[in-house]
Amino acid sequence: MDFKKLLFFLSLVLVVSCEMNKRKPASIEEIILTESLGPDRNLGVEETNIALRVCYAFKSKRNYLRSFKIGSQFEFQIHERACNGSESSHVAKVKLYEHPEERHLEFRGDEKQVYLSKVMTDRHGAMSYLCNALFRGKEVSNTYLKNETQKFQFEFDNNGEMDIVKVVYGVKGVDNFGGVYYSVSYIDTYQMESTPHKTENTGMAVKASRSFPCGQGGGTNDLVQELITE
Repeated sequence: MDFKKLLFFLSLVLVVSCEMNKRKPASIEEIILTESLGPDRNLGVEETNIALRVCYAFKSKRNYLRSFKIGSQFEFQIHERACNGSESSHVAKVKLYEHPEERHLEFRGDEKQVYLSKVMTDRHGAMSYLCNALFRGKEVSNTYLKNETQKFQFEFDNNGEMDIVKVVYGVKGVDNFGGVYYSVSYIDTYQMESTPHKTENTGMAVKASRSFPCGQGGGTNDLVQELITE
């Protein structure tokens, strides 16, 4: 290979590498349309930076909530948009509890519950796998195999104000030829403040949603909860 060809090849590799690190996360609609999880891959540089920032925010949130907020009341605005187009809203008043054995944090209420009741932290929830590895300086995959029948994938983004974490949950299936695939069961999306200057909101999901595929008719059934703050 002569020098010009070598230079062109190295330039192409650099461009492809940069594009991979700047990849745009898929939208919920795009993920739903594919119907199955994408291929496993390592997180790019930008995604890793966001994920690590979120993990440290989760750690800060876990320590703060456990120290000062157990038993405190939180309010969420809940909105549901069903597959048939109907919509409903209500306000949920819940209290923060800590499980005595597993030590995870959870919102509980006497009436209508919040849909995403378990508090995701660096030690509990889908992100705990990534946080454990990132805190040790390891390169991590976008995919985590939870057990023989379930796996989930992560997408990370920032909208200029908040970090966004998207968790796509997949369920194992086998096609007619014996091939294994994981169909999309539902998608959780979290928008959060990950910078340390707002102590009470650091790592809190100010807006979270859970989206289910509607099946043959297309579209999604969306459950959205927003933290009501003063």
